Amino acid sequence: MRRSWFFLTNHTLVLLCKAQEPESSAREIALAVGLSERRVYAVFHDLEREGYLKRGNNGRRTMYEADPTRHMRHPLVQHVRVEDLLAILMNNGRRRARANSAGGGGRSVFPASGPGSSRM
Repeated sequence: MRRSWFFLTNHTLVLLCKAQEPESSAREIALAVGLSERRVYAVFHDLEREGYLKRGNNGRRTMYEADPTRHMRHPLVQHVRVEDLLAILMNNGRRRARANSAGGGGRSVFPASGPGSSRM
């Protein structure tokens, strides 16, 4: 069986979960993203090593805090800060929910384009 793919990497999804729910555990993130808890810890380690997450303790619990001022790594998007990406991802979900509740019926929030579209 062929595995499906997603536009966002596991690293992005884990960071998004941490931004949305800073107190969330690795287990909760694993369930939300569809990864094993061990894989989430590996992503935490990658993000911490590169400076995107900082590790600290709150009592007996290990806490990770995102550094939103870091820039994306890939040369095509290295001008984008992590906080800008997370803001887009977090706000888009809220915008779609508002559109659906206002009678948007789940229509796309993107402008029409492609064959048969009057927009360019």
